[in-house]
Amino acid sequence: MQEALRENGHDFEKIVYGKGRPFGLFTTGRRPELKQMSGQEKLPVLQLPDGSTISGSANMIAWASEHAPEPTHSAP
Repeated sequence: MQEALRENGHDFEKIVYGKGRPFGLFTTGRRPELKQMSGQEKLPVLQLPDGSTISGSANMIAWASEHAPEPTHSAP
């Protein structure tokens, strides 16, 4: 999925939510920040500049290829 983003010209920042955070009683879950952002704790999730999110590798790969940025042209 990261490869598809790179190959299609998308810049992105990878953030790992809740890595190493134990889950136990009286907690807010393993990934409260991710749940607040996307409504779920399941990875992977891609957050777009407008704040919307896309979940699941296949959906993210499809989005990356369908929304490739236009190449910038350099002045001669």
